[in-house]
Amino acid sequence: MVAAPYAALVKGEYGIPAPENGEDTPCAVTLAPLLAFDRAGYRLGYGKGYYDKYFVTHSTVQIGLAYAGQAENFLPHDGHDVKLEAVVTEEGVIIFS
Repeated sequence: MVAAPYAALVKGEYGIPAPENGEDTPCAVTLAPLLAFDRAGYRLGYGKGYYDKYFVTHSTVQIGLAYAGQAENFLPHDGHDVKLEAVVTEEGVIIFS
């Protein structure tokens, strides 16, 4: 996964538009989609680990985007899972410490 803000988009994996070329441009903030999140800041993603890998290799603020109903008390996580710094829902912002 790379951030290439001015690259042309082409149909990528799963038909999702992706940059065709371009240099990886670090993002100050990364908004990550998720299926669920827990009170500790862990997220359940879509299973490929793209965002966790990006978080480890880039200095960025990690923010999840979710509905409040996607909150869980606890999600299982492994050593490679990276905690979010915050989650934004329709009810407000949850900041994890």
